[in-house]
Order: sequence, then structure tokens, then C-alpha cells
Amino acid sequence: MGAFDRLTKFNTEIKIGVVVSVAIALLIWGLNFLKGENILSNKQHFYAVYSRINGLVEGNPVQVNGFKVGQVGVVSFHPDKSGKVVVEFILEKETIALPRGTQARIISADLLGSKAVEFMLGESDDVHISGDTLDSDVEADLQESFNATIAPLKLKAEELIGSMDSAVTIVQMILNEDARKNLGAGFESLKRSFDRFESASKNLDELISENKGRITSIFANINGIAGNLNSKSKELSNILDNFSQISDSLAKANIAGTLQSANLALQHASVILEKINAGEGTMGMLINNDSLYNNLAGASLALDSLLSDVKDHPKRYVHFSLFGKKDK
Repeated sequence: MGAFDRLTKFNTEIKIGVVVSVAIALLIWGLNFLKGENILSNKQHFYAVYSRINGLVEGNPVQVNGFKVGQVGVVSFHPDKSGKVVVEFILEKETIALPRGTQARIISADLLGSKAVEFMLGESDDVHISGDTLDSDVEADLQESFNATIAPLKLKAEELIGSMDSAVTIVQMILNEDARKNLGAGFESLKRSFDRFESASKNLDELISENKGRITSIFANINGIAGNLNSKSKELSNILDNFSQISDSLAKANIAGTLQSANLALQHASVILEKINAGEGTMGMLINNDSLYNNLAGASLALDSLLSDVKDHPKRYVHFSLFGKKDK
């Protein structure tokens, strides 16, 4: 084989390698293009960590207010072996800036269960840069929403069934033979009670009819008393005013001071009486000493005798002479 042939073969191999490389590149580009990713453009990469992803897969759309701004990238388990899932989000740099506090929420894209990621934008003036980890959240799926709605209804249904069971049990208890007998006896007793009430009502009507004149007279007397009270209302008002004035005077009077003074006087009188009873002082000796009484009685008798003698024989005690003559 000559040099020309070798050169021709080498050029052919180069052409084949270039064609294969271009084909592989075109295949990779086409696959990514079908996924919605243009490998020729600049990308932003963000991440979020979830405890569960509810069927989220690579290539699911990433939205902001329902508008697609990117797609889900690599989905993998967290390196710390906790079982949590790390999700990558790939966004075009020209799409939107993500403020700090933006939350990546997994939502249901349609009724068939397809998933998507909705970015709930934060309100900070600072923005996330490529490579940041966003806050994560998972929207309740259809089954969870259904269970949350059905659970209260299920509880109500169970309570209703329990109430119905109780009602059926009560009805069965009422419809047994003993209960029917008791129920019949109860209705009979109730009937007798109504009969007695009717009889008492009839007796009351007869009593009212027989004493209608007296009842009329009683009401007439009551009306007369009410009329008299009405006519005397002015006098009653004056009496009440007088009572009010008396109460005001009593309220203004120093009753407490008067009572205190009276109490003090009674205490002093009690002390004096105790001394008299003990025989202290003239009054005590006079009351408790009989000899003083006897002496006074004797003196009184002697004085009385003396006065009688003076009355009978005044000349013994009184000498009177106009001319100075002495009487014998």
C-alpha cells in the first residue's frame, strides 16, 4: 500500500470520527432540548431538600405564578443518609430573580397526578444566587385533601350510626312485653290523673259559682280599700315625709354621744350604790347602821316631847315682862 492510500484511509477515519462526534453532540442536544433544556445557554441552579417528593421526577416544570421558568434537574438522596431528597432546579438566567425567602413548593400540575414545582416568591430586596438552597414545601395531594374532607364526614356518620343503634336498642326495649305492660299502666295512670284534674276543675267551677256573690263582694272591698288608699295618698305622703324628717333628725342627733354619756352616768351611779351598800359615807351608814336610825328615832321622839311640853307650858321656857317684873 502506498503513501497515498494510507493518507486516504487516515482522512476517511478522521471524517468518520468527526461525523460520529457531531452525531453524539446532536443527540445529547436533542435529548436536552426535548426536556426543555438548552445546553448552549447559561443556567442557574438552585436546590431544595424534601422529606418526600410525591412522585416528582426530573424534567417536571418549575413555575412562577403558573408561568414556566425552568425545570427539575437531578433528584437524589441527601448525602447524610437521612432519607431526605435533594432536588435541583434549573432556570434560565434571563427569566426571573428569586428574592430571599422564596419557597419551592411541590404541587399537582393536573388531575392525573403530574407534579410541578411552584416558586412562592419572597419579599426581600436581596436575591438568591445560583447554587443556593431554597425553602421547601409540599402541597397536600388529592388523596390527602380527600381524606381531610372525608374524615369529618366519616366521624359524623359513625356518630349517627351509634345514635341509630342506641335508638334501635331503646325501641326494642320499649316494644318488649314488660315494657308494653309498663307503658300501658303508665298511660292508664296518666288517664286517671287527667280524670282527677277534670273533676277538680269541675269542683272549682262549682265552688266559684256558689260563692260568686262573696267573691264579687271581696273584690268590691278590695277596690274600696284601694280607693281609700288613693284618696289618702296625700296624707300618707305627709306621714312618710314626717318619718323622713324624724329619721333625718335622728341621723343628725349625736345619739352615740348621748348614749355614751348615759352609760358613763350609769357607771358612776353604780359605783355610788356599791359604796352605799358597803356602808361607806353618811348615806351608807344611814342605810346600813341601825343604831343611827334608832338614835334619830329617839331624838325625834324627845324633840316631839319637848315641843309638846313647850306648847303646854310655855312659861317654863319663855319669860316676858313688859315692866321688868319677874314671874315666879
